[in-house]
Amino acid sequence: PLEAGAWAAPTVGWNRAGLTVTVKDGVTGFLAKPFKVDDYAEKILKLLKNPKLRNKMGKAAWKRVKNKFLWQKHIDILEKEIRKVTK
Repeated sequence: PLEAGAWAAPTVGWNRAGLTVTVKDGVTGFLAKPFKVDDYAEKILKLLKNPKLRNKMGKAAWKRVKNKFLWQKHIDILEKEIRKVTK
């Protein structure tokens, strides 16, 4: 989802684990009911059939990745945690 968002593409994934952090349901993509293939397919079709929605969600995904998941931010979090355990 992060790579897709970086290219302004909305994501459809299961509403489970890491995706619940990276995808904002209904804003940057859709989170389908876990293991409900019909729900997953329905959400993909919704994006494929609606270019305006796809574009809107893609732009939101790009902004979310840019603002929330920067590489430097990730490094800062790791460094902070490493410093905690090495003191």
